[in-house]
Amino acid sequence: MPDVSSLLSAIYKLTEEIRRCTEDRNYRALQEKLNERGKRLEELRRVISRELTPDQRRAIGEGLKEVLRANHELQDLLKSHEEQLKEEYDRLRKGRRGIR
Repeated sequence: MPDVSSLLSAIYKLTEEIRRCTEDRNYRALQEKLNERGKRLEELRRVISRELTPDQRRAIGEGLKEVLRANHELQDLLKSHEEQLKEEYDRLRKGRRGIR
């Protein structure tokens, strides 16, 4: 089981990769990175619950909840964006059929 430090480092690295994927509009890679970061955050939560004192857990837990919430919001936003792109693609396909 990884320690808190290595998990935080991995989460930070994934956050930077998520930022780059967002800037590049690489939505497939963005989804993969969000999923991976979500897994690491859950793993961090489990490690924290075993290794830290109750006061430390509360302090870190609040920040962790906020990051998890933001991660879920990004995943939901990405999903809605994918649905919009699919609808636009379907409209374009139907439009091309009408031109032929």
